[in-house]
Amino acid sequence: MLMLLPEGRDAWSMPRVLERIHVTYKMCATQAELCAEIGKGAGALLVEEEALSSAMKQCLVGALSVGEPPAWSELPIIVLLRPGPETQMARDALLLPGDVTLVERPVRVNTLVAIIRSALRSRRRQYLVRDQLQALEEAKTRYHTLFVSIDEGFCIIEMLYDATGKPVDYRFLETSPSFEKQTGLRHVEGKTIRELAPGQEEYWFEIYGRIIETGEPLRFERPAQQQERWFDVYAFRFGPPENRQVAILFNDITDRKRAESELRRAKDELEVRVQERTEELTRALQSLRSETEERFRAAEELRVKEQQLMQQSRMAAMGEMIGYIAHQWRQPLNALALIVQETYALYKMGQLHDEAFNTSTAQAMRVIGQMSHTIDDFTSFFKPDKQKVPFSVQDILAKTIRLVDASFRHANVAVEVIPQDDTVVEGFPNEFSQVLLNLLMNAKDALLERTVREPAITIRIFTENGKAVTTITDNAGGIPEDVIERIFDPYFTTKGPDKGTGIGLYMAKAIIEKHMGGRLSVRNVEGGAEFRIEV
Repeated sequence: MLMLLPEGRDAWSMPRVLERIHVTYKMCATQAELCAEIGKGAGALLVEEEALSSAMKQCLVGALSVGEPPAWSELPIIVLLRPGPETQMARDALLLPGDVTLVERPVRVNTLVAIIRSALRSRRRQYLVRDQLQALEEAKTRYHTLFVSIDEGFCIIEMLYDATGKPVDYRFLETSPSFEKQTGLRHVEGKTIRELAPGQEEYWFEIYGRIIETGEPLRFERPAQQQERWFDVYAFRFGPPENRQVAILFNDITDRKRAESELRRAKDELEVRVQERTEELTRALQSLRSETEERFRAAEELRVKEQQLMQQSRMAAMGEMIGYIAHQWRQPLNALALIVQETYALYKMGQLHDEAFNTSTAQAMRVIGQMSHTIDDFTSFFKPDKQKVPFSVQDILAKTIRLVDASFRHANVAVEVIPQDDTVVEGFPNEFSQVLLNLLMNAKDALLERTVREPAITIRIFTENGKAVTTITDNAGGIPEDVIERIFDPYFTTKGPDKGTGIGLYMAKAIIEKHMGGRLSVRNVEGGAEFRIEV
C-alpha cells in the first residue's frame, strides 16, 4: 500500500490501522516519490483529497498510463475526502486512470479496513489473471513452436454429414507446415477432401465419424490410393461433439510399407528357396543314408574279412610255432634222454644210490620246467588281448625273441638288440608281439633265401618326438623298388605259395595303425631293409 497523506492526523493514524491488519505500506513524502513507487509495483494507493493538486493528477496519469497499460491491470485508488459538500477536486478524482473509491472523513476504522482489504483482494485477482494470461501465452508459444517444428503432419478437420446423418466429407480447418510434405496436398485450409481428392476412400469418413460419435481416440494405418500413400494415423475428437471436429496426427509410411512388401516378397521367395533346398537336402540325406549304410555294410564285410585274415594269420603263425616248438624242445629232449640213459646205466651198474638218483631227478625236472615255460610262452602268444594296457617294448621284444631263439640259432642268424630307451606304451602286448614276430621271421626268410654270408638282424628301441620307435633292420639286400609300395597289401607275397600267405605284413600294419593308433613303415637302407614301428 502506497500512501500520500499530507495531513498530520491521517499520517499518524493510517500506519497503525495497516499494521493492525498486517498490510505492508510505504509512506511517500512527495508526489514525485509516490509516482516513482507506482512504477515499481503497488497493491493500492491511499491519498488525501488535499494532495490531489493539478500537478499530482498529471503525475498519477503519467505513472498509470506509461506505455500501454495491460488489460488486466486497474490499480485501486482510495481517496480520503474532506467532510462537507462535494468539491470539484473530488469530482476530478473519479477521472483518474484506476479503480477509484471515494471515502468521506471521518470514517469508521472497520469500514476503512474493509475498503482496504477489498482493494487489495481486487489487486491480487488482477495479478492472478496476469499470471494466467502469461501461462496461456507461454502455452500458445510452446504449441506454436511444436506445431511448426514437428515432422509429423497435423490437421484439424470438421466432419460434414448428409441429410441422413452419414459422414460423407470433411473440411480442413487448420494444418501444420509439415502437412504438405506428408500428404502432397497444398493450400487445403477451408477446402474439403472431396474437392482435393474426389476418390477418397469411404473408410476415412467412417473412422472419423465414429471418433466424433464415441469420443474414443484411434490409432490405425490405412492407404490413400489417390495420393498413392500409406499413413500411420492417430486421431481424436477435438472439442465438444457438437463441433464435429477431429484432430489428426499422422505420418507418411509409404516407404516403410513398400519395404515391408519387398520384405514379404523376399520372405516368400526365401521360403520357396528354403523349401527347394530342403527337398534337395532331403534327397541328399537319403542318398547319404544309403551311401552310409552301404559303407557300413562294406565296413562290416571288411571287418569280417580282417577277422578272417587275422584268423588265417594266427593259423599260419601257429603252424610256424609248431616248428619253433620243435626247435625249442629238441635240445631239452636230448638232454632229458641223456639223463634217463645215465640213470639207467647207473642202475645197471648198481651205483644208483639216493644222491645220484636225486641229482638225475633234479636235472630232469629243470629240463621239464624249461619245456613247460616254452609252452607258457607260446600259449600267452596266442591269447587275445581284451583291452589296452601299458607294457614295456623291451619286455615284449625279449619274450618274442625267446620264442624263436632256437630257430634263429639253428639258422645261424644273429639278432642284436640295441635299447637306447626303456619305452613304455599303451596297447595290446600280444598283438604287438605278433607284429615283431612277423617282422623277425620275414627278415630271417629273406636272409636264408638270399644266402647271406653273415646274416644279421639289428633291433633298436628309442624315443623320438614323444613316440616309442622300434626299428628292425636286416642285411638281406633290401626290397625291390617295384615291390616295396605293395608290400603291405593283403595276399601280396614274394615267397612261393608253399611258403607265404601274403597276410602277415597286412595284419601287422592293421594292428599297429588301426588297433594301436601308431604307424608301420618300411624303407631300404644300406645293405638291407628297415621296418619302423612308431607307437
